[in-house]
Amino acid sequence: MQADFYSVYDSKVDATLAWYDDHLPGFKKTHAYAASRSQDTYYKPDGTIIVFVTGSAGKEGENTDAYSVTYARLQPGLSKKSIISLNEQKLMCP
Repeated sequence: MQADFYSVYDSKVDATLAWYDDHLPGFKKTHAYAASRSQDTYYKPDGTIIVFVTGSAGKEGENTDAYSVTYARLQPGLSKKSIISLNEQKLMCP
């Protein structure tokens, strides 16, 4: 696995997600709220490329500042079930 983590400054979660919605055609998306943060994950259907967008701590449904974006490349790819498990921060064994 290769991954790159980036802190995000001066951007709300909704604006960050709107940008990725426009720039990641063909990617699937899943949303969760865990550990007091929103977590949105974009992924290629084959599970080989994943983009995580994490919000700053806040209440569920709140449009907080975006906290980070992480890009990951996996070989072999993860299953949809595994990606959703990561997004929800609930460990799932294959």
